[in-house]
Amino acid sequence: MGGAPRRVVARGKNASLSLNGAVLVYEGLGTGDGDRGIWLATADGANPRRVLSRPYDIAAMPAVSPDGRSIVFFRSSGGPLGDLWLVSTEKATPRRLTFDDAELGSPTWTPDGRFIVFPSKRAGSRTLWRIPAAGGEGEPITTGSGEDIDPQVSIDGHRVIYTNVRNTFRLEVLDAATGRRSVVAERRTLISAPRFSPEGNQIAFFQETDAGIHVFTIGVDGREIKQLTKTEGERNLLPRWSATGDALFFSQVLPKPSFHRVGTDGESSTEVGQWPWDAWVELNPQERAIVYQKSNATFVRWLGSGQERQLARTIGRPRWSSDGQAIFGTEVVQLSDRIAVNVVECQSESGTCRIVTSGHAPVPSPDGRTLYFMRNAKPGVQDLWVIDPQRGNERYLGEVGPFRLPDLFIDVSPRHLVAWAAFHQGKPETWIADIR
Repeated sequence: MGGAPRRVVARGKNASLSLNGAVLVYEGLGTGDGDRGIWLATADGANPRRVLSRPYDIAAMPAVSPDGRSIVFFRSSGGPLGDLWLVSTEKATPRRLTFDDAELGSPTWTPDGRFIVFPSKRAGSRTLWRIPAAGGEGEPITTGSGEDIDPQVSIDGHRVIYTNVRNTFRLEVLDAATGRRSVVAERRTLISAPRFSPEGNQIAFFQETDAGIHVFTIGVDGREIKQLTKTEGERNLLPRWSATGDALFFSQVLPKPSFHRVGTDGESSTEVGQWPWDAWVELNPQERAIVYQKSNATFVRWLGSGQERQLARTIGRPRWSSDGQAIFGTEVVQLSDRIAVNVVECQSESGTCRIVTSGHAPVPSPDGRTLYFMRNAKPGVQDLWVIDPQRGNERYLGEVGPFRLPDLFIDVSPRHLVAWAAFHQGKPETWIADIR
């Protein structure tokens, strides 16, 4: 309890120490796949060994049991959604503990090792829940509007201390010509992935509701909000407008991973095809081809013939140019001394690619003359840039955000308005509750 700090693990995060102080569990941050995953070591960092690989980028938030024999962790089904799993420190065969596919938070153990306490949006707002480590039904500890996070249980097991933060999501717009900013919508629940209509007078986005995650539209002036998908329990993400503006395409997580179309008149959605929801399926403006990422490759598929072409580079979150000839996206490359993040342009017909500039999340303007993209600034905030993709001439437009990592989206209207979903974290408060 004092003295100089000493490094225990060179490359790790989200550490958890067993109650007896003998076992340390953490997530490895090595540069190679063999270094990533959930690791176990003694409390001083000695004798490290990997318990479980982690083939995804969302934090696992592992917590070791009081006796050091089991680890509970979060396994993503895609993005921030997923469930809690348990794995023995001796047998690397995990067992699923929850079956909600919900947005969770860091779990913790009760001192007797019988229960797991964790934050979850399984019933709407993020509150604290308790579930038996042996398996079974969960029960609420706290209720209300949330956000209740980061629980820790007292030694006697009768009280829990946690953080409550009242966060806000805002749909914000920047006029690139004048610098004027406006707030189009503000919610306590998730708003994400805004997309302008072809005319630029409406914005589509997805929002978390008590009945699931659904697709909405709203006027740029903040009026005429409309919910287009309404079936309870569905999770509908990443809306994109049709070329005529009379329909929206979106990715569906539940009840099954698929790609759908819904009319702006509120008609029932219809399935277009089945792809993993996190594959980032993007239909070209002519509605004749899609681009999607699969494993470590990016493909273009022509819908009429079913033929596919692999792009020369793997790009994330691809976006089509207005004429359907080019595809822009983000390439992440591990170099010997650093990780390079570049904006890449690929030709849809030939599959050839070139680096445009450094940055990520590129969005071509509807007139095809400019390309908007972001670069990391300070934590949670991005620098917004615009460039002529053929001639260069970068220009800085200002800061946008703040963002959560899963919501790093921007879009551009024909009038060069830039929209994004901002996450404004509230003031954290510490609370204590009795566990009954």
